[in-house]
Amino acid sequence: MAFNQLRQGGVGSVEIFLASRGTMPISGLPGKPTPQGKNERSHQTLIRFLDANQPSTLEQLRTHITRFREHYNNHRPHQALKQATPREAWELLEHTPATEPIPLAFLETKAAQYRQVRRLRQSDLGRSQLTTGKDGQLPEPATTTAGGQHGADQALVEVTAANTQVYYEGYHVSLPTTFARRQFYRTITDDEFLLLAPESCEDVFSFPLPMIALQVQGRYVASYGIQGAKISNPSKHWERELAEFQDYCVQRQEQLPEVFDGR
Repeated sequence: MAFNQLRQGGVGSVEIFLASRGTMPISGLPGKPTPQGKNERSHQTLIRFLDANQPSTLEQLRTHITRFREHYNNHRPHQALKQATPREAWELLEHTPATEPIPLAFLETKAAQYRQVRRLRQSDLGRSQLTTGKDGQLPEPATTTAGGQHGADQALVEVTAANTQVYYEGYHVSLPTTFARRQFYRTITDDEFLLLAPESCEDVFSFPLPMIALQVQGRYVASYGIQGAKISNPSKHWERELAEFQDYCVQRQEQLPEVFDGR
């Protein structure tokens, strides 16, 4: 929260600083420490270096960190990079060019979206515990403490390790294994299906409605086979499969426009 106050419905100094340089903060998934672990491992190396040199003033600390960064990025071979330096690996990759500064109004809109999701999550709406079953059947909406009923379009759903799927109108939408043993706040609007992480309100999976999918086997739908599907922190395999099916979908739409227009 110290580095990403958008999740709490506010705009902090870190977000403003990053936005002025055309970028946004991206936080790691709760309960998934692998991305943080890579960063923390580099901190361990830096701390060992500083302990060995023992800077006693802030200026000495800056000098040592600059020296460490120069050596680590430009001279030290990295085993995971096949003995290349981080600089050499960086220069081999394509990078998204820098953008114009992001307007403050965009950050405020993003924060407002998080506030709205937090209000829904903290209210009685969608608090029914739904566990995905292998038969694909969802239980009846649970009643609220006030005696009303939850809307069928809002629910807190749980994805199990044995069955990494969510359901939409009887279809079984497969999800990556990283979604297993987690709960998600599911919202279905007139034009979008969304799964939100309850801990952070992050949009972790979504696709536009009506659902258009080409990777369908009976009632089973691959998440990457849905037109316009988006997922947070996708694997390279998922991104590759998504790109292939999106291209295929464009081809089919050109061949059979009457089918897609009528959907």
